[in-house]
Amino acid sequence: MAKSSVNQAITKLAEKKLLIHDRYGPLELTALGTGEATRIRERHRLLQCFFNEVLGVDPQIAHRDACSIEHYISPATMEHLGEFLASLTDSL
Repeated sequence: MAKSSVNQAITKLAEKKLLIHDRYGPLELTALGTGEATRIRERHRLLQCFFNEVLGVDPQIAHRDACSIEHYISPATMEHLGEFLASLTDSL
């Protein structure tokens, strides 16, 4: 990734109050940024689990596909997926 792309991404995240960045200083997630990172990580985990454990997709492909989908899938679909996966573990 080019330096200008990184700088643009940092600027956007700072504008959204997701991180704190002083010029030439370290980057620090805000509480809002930490919450968003946690939400995305959980979406990724659920998607990867579904692809790999339910559909039998190779773990590396499941990871890559989860990365591609996690930012775009609707909250309603994620909720249903979470409920579906929970029902599978409840039935074991």
